[in-house]
Amino acid sequence: MKNNYTNNPGELALESQLRAAKVRLRAGFSAMREHPSRIAASALYATLLVLFLGNYPVFLGLGPLAASLTAPLIWICVPPLALVLYFLLVMFSATPRHARELSHDMYGPD
Repeated sequence: MKNNYTNNPGELALESQLRAAKVRLRAGFSAMREHPSRIAASALYATLLVLFLGNYPVFLGLGPLAASLTAPLIWICVPPLALVLYFLLVMFSATPRHARELSHDMYGPD
């Protein structure tokens, strides 16, 4: 059984940040039920991603040879990055206004 208690401030800070990220992500997805515009924004994001993946040579101005050489890189890198960006946007949408400033005020100057 893993001991969840630590005295390392770095580990405690990381654990707190991860816990806060999970809470905000959950809150962001919950808020989608209350705000249909967020569902529409998610659908627009997915549509734009699909359009980009289908037509990236045109958007990036690549010729046929460059498009065929970059295709594996695009298909390996872009979808995971787009998913991470989507989760960050959902988390950001659930963050209360001025939360970062309040957090800095609580901890004081660096």
